[in-house]
Amino acid sequence: MSQRHAEFSVQGYSIVPEIFDRSEVQALRQLANGLVTRHRSGDPKVLAATLSIAAAYRMQPERNPGIEPAHWEREPFIISDLIALEPGLATLFANERMWHSVAEMLQCSVVDVAFHFCNLTRKPPRQAPLFHGIGMRKIPISP
Repeated sequence: MSQRHAEFSVQGYSIVPEIFDRSEVQALRQLANGLVTRHRSGDPKVLAATLSIAAAYRMQPERNPGIEPAHWEREPFIISDLIALEPGLATLFANERMWHSVAEMLQCSVVDVAFHFCNLTRKPPRQAPLFHGIGMRKIPISP
């Protein structure tokens, strides 16, 4: 069992710092910040795929004591459907290093991994990965 697979099995995710180089990380940040800006400006397409911090609070106020929802309506917590909203992310998510790491994490061949969905969740630093919703799954192969 690889370390990556063990982390994934225990935590439900694995942080792999060597997947993206500095320029790719910068591009990811720019594209993510662009989506946040589009949410704040009221872009209907982004709003339809977003859960604001205020809406998340209303769903589970006990998890965020002291939050004043009125101050957080324009702040996104989760933005889903990323590639539809920002096609530039498709190129970055096609990164071969990422798919080999995923295959190692799932203990399967790269050809058995499928991209399922992706969302951006805004969290404080060091509180799980930024793009934690990149869903990959092992495809069952018929005998």
